[in-house]
Amino acid sequence: MLGFIPKLYPDELLYSFISRYHYYSSNISIKHTMKELFEVKRMLATPDLPVNLISFFKSINIFFELEIDELIGKHTFYYFYTNFIEREHKNFVKNAMCTGENKGAIHMKTGVMASGIKEKAHFYYCTECFSDEMEHFGEAYWHLSHQLAGVFICTKHRICLKESNVEFRSKKRFDFYTASKEIRDQLEMPLKETEYFEHLFLIANECISLASKNFNFDLLNLQRVYKTLLLRQGYISGYGMVNQQKLANDFERFYGREILKMVQSSVSYNNPSCWLKAITRKHRKAFHPIRHVLFILFLQESLESIEKMKITDKLPFGEGPYPCLNKAANHYRELVITNLETRVCHKTKLPIGIFKCNFGYYYSRKGPDHMQDDRYKISRVIQYGHVWIEEVNKLINEQKLSYR
Repeated sequence: MLGFIPKLYPDELLYSFISRYHYYSSNISIKHTMKELFEVKRMLATPDLPVNLISFFKSINIFFELEIDELIGKHTFYYFYTNFIEREHKNFVKNAMCTGENKGAIHMKTGVMASGIKEKAHFYYCTECFSDEMEHFGEAYWHLSHQLAGVFICTKHRICLKESNVEFRSKKRFDFYTASKEIRDQLEMPLKETEYFEHLFLIANECISLASKNFNFDLLNLQRVYKTLLLRQGYISGYGMVNQQKLANDFERFYGREILKMVQSSVSYNNPSCWLKAITRKHRKAFHPIRHVLFILFLQESLESIEKMKITDKLPFGEGPYPCLNKAANHYRELVITNLETRVCHKTKLPIGIFKCNFGYYYSRKGPDHMQDDRYKISRVIQYGHVWIEEVNKLINEQKLSYR
């Protein structure tokens, strides 16, 4: 049984915690530390997806009030790498991290190896965080959020991160390095606070959110959501074709080539293998999470809003009854309309629904509906009906309100 354990800090990478324990334990060899923490003599110093965590948890849980899922979710790259992959692969990764079985296939299952995006070469840190921690704790630590691909901003202090001299995956594969003792020369990042800073700040925020929460993305639904948003923003014709040239041009103009190069996600309409084209089609492979983040932000959404979007039935306007949207009626927004006529727009070939309430209120909406909230939208009021007219007359003649 361990005689002591250091504090586990918020947003601390598990690698950092192990590094600090090894330093304070005064163990001459890292083998002794591994034996104490993991019950094995040799284990790779893996910064993102460490393994044998069941053994590790048994060694430290007497000192902490946390579950192993919290340990994995808040102090490793697990959520960052797995929120956009199939549930089966997600479970495989967690099981491998817990047991150490099939550990050689962990990164392959996440899809990050095939994405072409390289991880950070060195550990990154925030000078303000470093100073604050040295003052309040007497030591600094490696933040999980600062090591994520696509994160170049400390969102707490709104300053650029700096690249340390410590390799993210050391050539000495079994050695651990603490932030407090190993940071020496501060390698300046090429990034300066330019007009792109706000974009980088938003990207960092979403990446950190992705790494800290289990998002329940249905991947098939996610593809439909992407198509829906592209349709709404004019990138898909009535025949379902994505205007890839317009999309690539607008995407590059939105972020700027400098940012896309930094996050290793440049786009090219002339490249048939461009990731942006692939992500708008049927997902036959996994995409690096940073590319989902970039695409979602471009579509003016967030991870939180995307998670809530659900596609309705295949019928153009879903199954009835439908809501009455007459604000003058006492059944406003209630599902009372059963009379629906559908037509096809001769220009766009998209369906148009005409919804008729029994009280004379008729409205139309261009479809198809893709999300639940779509059924509460009106394209045009065709007929107001006697309930609406009577209410307006009452407001004008009795309450003396203006026509406006």
